Amino acid sequence: MFTACMDIPGVGASWEGFVLEQATQIPHPNAAHFWGTQAGAELDLVFQFWNPL
Repeated sequence: MFTACMDIPGVGASWEGFVLEQATQIPHPNAAHFWGTQAGAELDLVFQFWNPL
């Protein structure tokens, strides 16, 4: 069944979105970003933390 699901277009993007959403629930960052370059390098998740003065 899992293998059959992997053949459906969009499963990878859907799974990635789910994982990213779950990952932000643990550390509670102030912001979460995607970072990519024109050359194709990318970071799917960058957390940003700051403390108010």
